[in-house]
Amino acid sequence: MMTTDQTKDLTDMVARMVCTVSVEDARALVAEFESIETLMPILDPTRYRRVAPNIPGHLRAAQAFLSYRKALQEFIQAASEVESE
Repeated sequence: MMTTDQTKDLTDMVARMVCTVSVEDARALVAEFESIETLMPILDPTRYRRVAPNIPGHLRAAQAFLSYRKALQEFIQAASEVESE
């Protein structure tokens, strides 16, 4: 079991890593997965049949990442406003 300090350190590390990806890039990733569902069956049906079972899980992960990244951005912005007061 992790200690409170270890949990805080891990949370801080994950937040710093997530911040290396912009919100715009995270949105683009979600859009890419959504377009795969639309275009790939037409453009490459053979390969689509191979990867199709994995797409919903990858899309959910990308959407969750985007949601977390946006929330983190809001938190950082609110924190910087508090610091500037």
